[in-house]
Amino acid sequence: MAQRLDELPRPARLALCALLGFLYGLVVSRIPASADPLALQAGYFVAPWLVLPFVAGWLQRSAPWAVVAGVLVGVVCMFGFYLNAFPEYHPAYIALKGTASGIRLVLGGAVLWVTVYAMWYVIATATGIVFGLLGHWWRAAGSPVPVIILAVFFVLEPLAHLVLAGGLPRPYAVWVLEVAAALVLPTWAAIARQRRSVSLA
Repeated sequence: MAQRLDELPRPARLALCALLGFLYGLVVSRIPASADPLALQAGYFVAPWLVLPFVAGWLQRSAPWAVVAGVLVGVVCMFGFYLNAFPEYHPAYIALKGTASGIRLVLGGAVLWVTVYAMWYVIATATGIVFGLLGHWWRAAGSPVPVIILAVFFVLEPLAHLVLAGGLPRPYAVWVLEVAAALVLPTWAAIARQRRSVSLA
């Protein structure tokens, strides 16, 4: 599977990254919110979002294109996530509706929609650069370090909730899965590195 993806031309790999990012953001945003006020909603688990630019960077054969792919998947993922979250009750949009109509209202609404969520697009761009490069590093060198860095975030997320919020939001099973991922990823990286060394020998 990995070899088939690697054989795809660059535009196809970039398009695949964009599609996966959009679909992930769209699907996660549509998971129904829990009625439990202590529950963490599905879209706000941070660590799984970082896997997307990492994989996008791994799919590229050069560092510059790994950055492009990482940023692309991150930004498109945010677009999919906020696609159904137009800020119609934002005071600025209510004021705009009172003074504009037609194309001016559409364009003003689009600008407002981007502006309201601008911080998250900036964060998506930054993480896309960093984790896109980490994914390319893993591809180019086979070093387990990039995978270990990715795995650390699966541990840091529950730890951050414990320290900052004094406890873990439900469902607790998700935190177990995150810690399990933190253990599995470095193990998988070590095995893959060993197999790579054998194949090059």
